[in-house]
Amino acid sequence: MKIKVWLITIIALLLVACLIFFPITVTYTDTIASNFDNTYRHLNNLNEWQKWNPGLIKICSEDCEKRDFKNGKIKGVTFNHANDSIVITKPIPLLYNVNITVHDNFASYNLLIVPSASTNSIEVKAFEKVKLFNYIFSGRNSSNAQSALNGLKRFLEDTKNVYGFRIEGEKVKDTVFAVYDCATDSANLFATINKNFKLVDNYIQQHHLEKKGFYSISYSAAQDSLHLILGIAVNKFAEPVGEVHCVEIPKGKMLTGFYNGRFCDKLAIYRAFIHYATDHYEENVGASFESYTDNKLPTSDTSTVQFKFYYPVLN
Repeated sequence: MKIKVWLITIIALLLVACLIFFPITVTYTDTIASNFDNTYRHLNNLNEWQKWNPGLIKICSEDCEKRDFKNGKIKGVTFNHANDSIVITKPIPLLYNVNITVHDNFASYNLLIVPSASTNSIEVKAFEKVKLFNYIFSGRNSSNAQSALNGLKRFLEDTKNVYGFRIEGEKVKDTVFAVYDCATDSANLFATINKNFKLVDNYIQQHHLEKKGFYSISYSAAQDSLHLILGIAVNKFAEPVGEVHCVEIPKGKMLTGFYNGRFCDKLAIYRAFIHYATDHYEENVGASFESYTDNKLPTSDTSTVQFKFYYPVLN
């Protein structure tokens, strides 16, 4: 009788041990504030994973070797550093396999984009095979898949990563601007800007107005020339003098971001805001403008400029 009890106990312990070390598949799901196109674009560029994937960031903190490969119809990329490696492959559309070897320990997981009708959010699932013992006692804390999802979410929800600039929405209060409208060609652009802002400065001094902001410029094409609205925010209205007068910007929503670079490269921020507005179904309802936060106006195409960009959209 005692032998049977011991035998049953041993068998039970063996079964428990087998179950504890039995591999199970754990599924994680995260909703990311990103549309399908942007999510797919960044996930599908396997060489870009080292910007957001925690495992890759870790092994590529020092120089790592990167190699693209193709196995039949399956494309992939391998990242190696010393004896550590991460291999990413895309066996079918929207599914990505990740195999990790770090300090002779092997792990693997999959990421899957789940298409949806939503325009500003998308689900990404992660599947990871782990030992039941590890899952019970470590759970999400040691999950490579969950860490990857978290990294992807942080990356895609940062507008600077997706569009190249940090884009935010602001509610603009009623603001009075002293402005000067003019037209010019590209050859005389910088001379025109600097000359006519002196007229606006003189207007402000003559009417004892208080400056409430920086030099601001709105650019728009007008046939073969550029139409410029040069403005400076002031504390109140004043009577017009010549071509200089006051206008009021009504309350509304503005998408805003900062640019710091060469004047000739600034179209990048215009394209980024148009892209962002299209992705988020924001309708542009007025002229965008640049507010030079250091009050230094450009003098040539190669001038380094710093400005806050304002892009008005429908509330």
